[in-house]
Amino acid sequence: MKMSTFRKALDFAEEIWSPMILVSGGEPTEHPRFFDFLDEVRDRMFVAVVCSNGSFALDNAMYDRLSLAGVRVQVTSDARFYPRNFDFIRHRFNAPWIVFEDHIRTVFPCSRVEKNGLEVNRRFSACFNLRSAVRSLGLKQAMFILGMKGRVCSPSVDVDGSVRMGEMDTCHRIGFVGDSKKTIEKNIVGVKCDRCGLKKNLSPEHLEAIGEVKDGSR
Repeated sequence: MKMSTFRKALDFAEEIWSPMILVSGGEPTEHPRFFDFLDEVRDRMFVAVVCSNGSFALDNAMYDRLSLAGVRVQVTSDARFYPRNFDFIRHRFNAPWIVFEDHIRTVFPCSRVEKNGLEVNRRFSACFNLRSAVRSLGLKQAMFILGMKGRVCSPSVDVDGSVRMGEMDTCHRIGFVGDSKKTIEKNIVGVKCDRCGLKKNLSPEHLEAIGEVKDGSR
């Protein structure tokens, strides 16, 4: 992602009252401007969380610098998803600023899951909370309430600035970071998507909350 796109993403987050920025990838610590991104997040008073596979811990200078950055780091080192597992440096993750997870409990349908032949156990789509909350509260209020409840993975901004309903590559695109809040809100309310294939698990009440019914009509 270019810095100009990242700044637009932060503009978008400010406009919709998003309380937290999740910096992920790929592996975000490999980006040449990674710490510049963190500086931008901090300067705008967002809460920042970095999602990493833990490879930064192999570099002492990177590890030390990140430990002083004032962000929380979520390390996921699940051998089913990543070609290299970092359990051999697990002791480096016993730090108060790191949350370590070596086994992803909820597996969502996406290209990496399909490639690795994993079994999907996620019941509901990543976008359900956002879609239902926006329909009843509007985008700003929905983001505030979802943030208070720790539901902060949606919407997401892709490397090219496209805004998606969730963080998976199967998630529907609802605009770009330069679009107005009104446009994004309209696209969230109007979206009709089952790219993840999980709509079949929704009850009639869940479907009604997102403006759909079993046959796909409104």
